[in-house]
Amino acid sequence: MRITLLISVLIFSFCSLSSVNAQETKKVLQQGVSNKLGQPTLLFYFAHWCGYCHRMIPAIEAMQKKYQGQVFFYFADMDTDEGKRIAKAYRKGSGGIPYTQFYDKDGKLLGDNLGALSIQQLESKIKIVFGI
Repeated sequence: MRITLLISVLIFSFCSLSSVNAQETKKVLQQGVSNKLGQPTLLFYFAHWCGYCHRMIPAIEAMQKKYQGQVFFYFADMDTDEGKRIAKAYRKGSGGIPYTQFYDKDGKLLGDNLGALSIQQLESKIKIVFGI
């Protein structure tokens, strides 16, 4: 019962994330990570099977709500070909997940993080890296 409930909660959490689709992937690969809104961008690489990714979902969702209009959040689902193309284009080094990259409004990489972050750690990184 407990395991079934946990799995249901985790599936629900991932369903609420906006995963990369083919059209968005094409746009990102052509235009770069910067977006037309002129906002800093947080690029989050995850997979549905990744336990550490699941632990980060509440933090990502909370920061997405808190910094709506200030930071653009982009999700690269590593379970899809599109997410793998994003990773191939923008990731350097290890292929571990969860992996988070922070880009300025012009698409310049400002920093990254390999591994799960708590909500406090993620907010601290966002404030420091983006100067918010």
